[in-house]
Amino acid sequence: MTAKREKIKKKKHSYVWLSVLSVVLFFFIWWLFTEGSLGTIKENVLTGMRVGLGVAWSTIIGAEMLAATAGLGYLINLCRGIYRPDIIIASMICVGVIGAALGLVLTFVEKQLMKGGRW
Repeated sequence: MTAKREKIKKKKHSYVWLSVLSVVLFFFIWWLFTEGSLGTIKENVLTGMRVGLGVAWSTIIGAEMLAATAGLGYLINLCRGIYRPDIIIASMICVGVIGAALGLVLTFVEKQLMKGGRW
């Protein structure tokens, strides 16, 4: 019975070291992004996030036009078939406003993270 308890104690001890190692690894990666060599690319990372968000937003609208039963893309495609240009234009304005709002949010986050040249 004691051998079994010793195995359990050793197993618990290894889990403690694993959790400590994960914390150390997290802080090392955080240091790389803030102070280390990867800190120089933070502007490029944030710009890539903004471009990726724009591509994702247009892809969602395009996918809704093709294969959805709800959403702004579906509404534009539906109203195209029933000749309702007023709803089409209003939907297009909504798509633009939402895309601009998402871009403004990322711009705000970028400005907050880049204050003083640091994250």
